[in-house]
Amino acid sequence: EYFRSTDEPGTVRGIQDRTMQVRDISIALRNIICADRPARDMHQIVEVIVQQLTTLPGASVELKLDIDAEVPAGIDKAKSRTLLENANTLGFIDKALD
Repeated sequence: EYFRSTDEPGTVRGIQDRTMQVRDISIALRNIICADRPARDMHQIVEVIVQQLTTLPGASVELKLDIDAEVPAGIDKAKSRTLLENANTLGFIDKALD
């Protein structure tokens, strides 16, 4: 079961209905997304984390996506070019294939 916020600003209500005040907080969360079902995992993260944060007054929320892949057999030039072009089109800041 996920934590859900209440209607009261600055208050978070937990699973056992405990309440705590939260002030001046910076949150950094990291997660490894399943590569087989990334859309499902991202949907859950957006639904239960991001939506909660973006509704807080004055909150600044930034999402970052890092993709790390290892391909022992290597990638041919055409696939490499396609990946880099797609990353560019999608606005990736850092793009590198080693």
